[in-house]
Amino acid sequence: MGSKTNPAKFDCYANALPDEPMFILLARDPFAPALVRSWANEREQRIGSGVRPIEDRAMVAEARECAEAMEKWRSENDGKWRLSDSKRLATIAEIILRIDNRCMAVDGPVTPTSDEIMEKEISEIWALCKDFIAPNLAK
Repeated sequence: MGSKTNPAKFDCYANALPDEPMFILLARDPFAPALVRSWANEREQRIGSGVRPIEDRAMVAEARECAEAMEKWRSENDGKWRLSDSKRLATIAEIILRIDNRCMAVDGPVTPTSDEIMEKEISEIWALCKDFIAPNLAK
């Protein structure tokens, strides 16, 4: 099973000719797992009828694993892709404002916000920005 950062053995993007048209399905698409399974079933029938080589069974297995992984990812990340960059930044600003307000309520503007931030809030901020930050950390 492949992803953008970890291509699979049968990665169609890497195997495509420079001018070859392609269509990519993402896990966020609710139809994707069923379409991938449909492709796998059709390919398996063609293997059975001798139209495709038996070696294609590994590709079929990978497609079925991909369909399962798509369903799992979607259930764990539903809605994640719907946040625009401006919405992410606004949400981060709301979290920071919440922390600042808590600091002010406790003992006035004395405690540094960084001392009062909770692990849950750090996790919330990281979840909102990790997809944008992590790729740039390697540079």
